[in-house]
Amino acid sequence: MMSSIMYELLDIRLLADKGTHIPVSIPPESPLILIPSEGIAVSDGKQIHRVGKKQLIILHRGGGEWRLTPEAGERFGDVCGVRFQSYRLVHRDAQNLHYSVSIDHLPGHGHVIDVTRYAAALIASLLEEARSSSPLALAESPKMRLLLQELIEAISTRALFAEGFPVRDKSIRQAVDYIARNFAKPLTRASAAQLAGFNESYFSSLFRKETGWGFGEYVNRARIDEAKRLLLASTQSLGEIAYRTGFSDASYFGKAFQRVALMSPGSFRKRRGARRIAAMQFYGALLAIGVKPLAGTHEIWRSSVLLHEELGELVLMEHLGQTEVLEALELELIVAPAYYCHYPEVLKALERIAPVVLIPWGERNKLEEVREVGGLLGRLPQAEQWIASYLAQGAAAREVVQSFVKDSETAGIYELWYEDQWMIPHWPVRSTYNLYEILGLKAPRRIEEDVLEPNKAVRIKEQELPLYAAGHMFVIVPGKDPETYRSKLMQRKVWRQLVQEQGCRLYMLSLDEFWMDEGVSLQKQLTIMVSLLTGE
Repeated sequence: MMSSIMYELLDIRLLADKGTHIPVSIPPESPLILIPSEGIAVSDGKQIHRVGKKQLIILHRGGGEWRLTPEAGERFGDVCGVRFQSYRLVHRDAQNLHYSVSIDHLPGHGHVIDVTRYAAALIASLLEEARSSSPLALAESPKMRLLLQELIEAISTRALFAEGFPVRDKSIRQAVDYIARNFAKPLTRASAAQLAGFNESYFSSLFRKETGWGFGEYVNRARIDEAKRLLLASTQSLGEIAYRTGFSDASYFGKAFQRVALMSPGSFRKRRGARRIAAMQFYGALLAIGVKPLAGTHEIWRSSVLLHEELGELVLMEHLGQTEVLEALELELIVAPAYYCHYPEVLKALERIAPVVLIPWGERNKLEEVREVGGLLGRLPQAEQWIASYLAQGAAAREVVQSFVKDSETAGIYELWYEDQWMIPHWPVRSTYNLYEILGLKAPRRIEEDVLEPNKAVRIKEQELPLYAAGHMFVIVPGKDPETYRSKLMQRKVWRQLVQEQGCRLYMLSLDEFWMDEGVSLQKQLTIMVSLLTGE
C-alpha cells in the first residue's frame, strides 16, 4: 500500500535527567514528542502544559523556545525527546512520488496523551535502537522509520480505541452520560450546568472545550444518531421516531435531520440495504452478516489480524483525518463506533462523503452487536444464522474443554497495559464473553466481584496480580509472537511465584489478534483459546 504520509526521524535523545539544571530550553525547529519518566511542565511562552508520568506531549508550533521544568520537586526525571519531520504526498507521476512538509494530520500542538502499553513498547524499541546506532544510521534506518510511523499512529489513534472517550473532566463526563440516557426528554443547558455544579457560562465553555460541541449541538446530535438507527432498523413512521428521539413533531425532526445528515430521513432510510460500506470498526460483525467493507482505518485493520484473509484488500485511512481516500469509492454508508461523536471534525468530514451511522461499542455482549449490525443493514436473518452457528461451535468447545479444566479451577484474561500495570477486561471486550459465557469457565472471586459484576474493566499494579490470579491465565501482550513475552514475564518475581508456587498456567495471546472481538473475530478467538487449553 502506497503511503500518503511519511515520517523522517531527525533525532532521539535524553533531553534531561536528574543532573540537569532547571529549566531546559528547546528550540522549536521541528515536531517533537516529549516523554518524561516523571511529571514535567512545558511552557511555550503563552501557556503551560502539564505532562504526568506515563504521559507524553507532542509539540509542533513555531515561536519562542519551549521551556521544561519538573512538575514537583527540584530535579527532573529522565525526559526523552523524539524529533521528526512529517510529509504528505502531494503529487505522483509515472516515475516519482512528490511529498511536502505537512503537520495538519498530527495531534494538536501541546496535546497531552496517555501512554498505552502498545506505545510504551514502541518507545522502548526506539530508545534501544537509538542507544545502539549512530545519528546517521538512525536517520537512514528503515526500522527506525517504521517504529516512528507506528508510534505516531499509536499516540494519535490507538489511544482513542483504548479509551473510547477523550473527555477528561469528570463533571462533563457525567453530563454526557446523562444526555445519553435522557436525550428524548427536554434538556436545557441550565439544568445540565446545575447538575454538573457549575454556573451556566462556565459549564457551556467547559462543555465545548471537552467535547468539541456546544451543549445544544451535542444534544441534537445524540437525538439524530438514535433516529438514524431507528430509521435503518425499524419500520416506525417519522412521527413515531421524532417522538422517541425528543423532537416535537415530524416536520421539525425532518429539518433538524437534514441539517446534520445532509439528506432527508426518507433518503437515509433507503441506505438500509447498503453494500458499499466503509467501516471505522466492526469488521468482524460485518463479515458475520456477509458484508465485506470497502474501506476502513489502518489502526483497526492492524488490530484485526485474524480477519485479514476475509477482508482482503481494503482502502485504508492511515489516520483519522485522511478522509479524502474515501471520496472515489461512491460509498452508500459509513459505519463508525459511537465514540466518534467526540471527534467532531473527523465526524463532519466523514458525513461530507457519505451518510454515517454510529453504533454503540463496548456496552453490550457480542451477539447483540452482530444482531444490531444485521438489523441496521437489512440482514437480520444472516445475523441470526451466524449467531446460531457460533453458539453451536461454543457448545462443542465447552464440552471439549471440560475434560481439561476441572470444575474447581478458575480462568481469567489479563492484558499488559503499561510496564507494571495490567488490565482485566469486562464482559464486552477482549474475548471475556468467550471465556465465561461460551466456555462456562469460572472466574476468580476478585474478578467476579470487581470486574464482572459491575461490568467494568479494572487496572491493577503487577504486584496485585496474585489477588486476581486464576489457575488458567490468558495473557494478552503486544507483538506478533506473544510467546517471546513468556520468558520476559518469568524474569519477574511475581510471575515466577504465580507459576512455580501457585501453579498458574499461562496462555500467551497476541494483542493484535485479541484487540477486537467482534463477530468473526470472536469465533476465531474461541478456536485459539480452546487449542491452548487443550494443548493442541
